[in-house]
Amino acid sequence: MPASNAYDLVLLSEFISPEELVSYQKHPEHVRVAEVAGQVCESRIVVDYAC
Repeated sequence: MPASNAYDLVLLSEFISPEELVSYQKHPEHVRVAEVAGQVCESRIVVDYAC
């Protein structure tokens, strides 16, 4: 039985500043891909963290 908390794809991105993260999140291509993922994925998890 597959684990309920397992995922098939990971996108790891690093940004120099929080402002760059916001710019990425608002970028038209990112928004377009996120919309498609929302339509075809059963679930998604997003984690933002700073070191």
